[in-house]
Amino acid sequence: KWKIVYSGDTRPCDAVIEAGKGCDILVHEATFDDEKHEDAVSKCHSTVSEAFGVSNKMDAKLTVLTHFSQRYPKTPPPTPEGTAAALGFDLMTITPSCGPLLVKMNSRLRILDEYYQKIEDDKRKANQELIEAREKKMKEERLLRQQKKLEQEAKNPKKKRRTQADSATATTPA
Repeated sequence: KWKIVYSGDTRPCDAVIEAGKGCDILVHEATFDDEKHEDAVSKCHSTVSEAFGVSNKMDAKLTVLTHFSQRYPKTPPPTPEGTAAALGFDLMTITPSCGPLLVKMNSRLRILDEYYQKIEDDKRKANQELIEAREKKMKEERLLRQQKKLEQEAKNPKKKRRTQADSATATTPA
């Protein structure tokens, strides 16, 4: 026989902690990173550390974190020392016997997260380089146009003077 506690979208709750003492599996939401504590409070959700705090107070054997905000597309930070934890996903099936395997998966998920983060960073860097290259090319083209205009004016100084003289004549009353 085993005991599972499921804590839905909520702030840490003493009643849940008391009811879940010594559970085999705690499924707890961790919508926000710890840096977003104020958001978690205002929206009645928990941070990752708060979920682990609940787990620790319950003395849960395995903690499965769920309900990550898609606004923060990365895996939660590493698990506190001595805490057996896993990341939960939609339609996931969990039993107490699969706990050790889920805990091992965390390191692989972090590797994937780091890999995808590097891809995103590389994309951002490439886009920034592209923007900078475009700006440089536009600046070079603008300077080239200005240089051509100056060269044209140097080749035809009379044309410019004539225009100025014509302007002066046109504005002088007869």
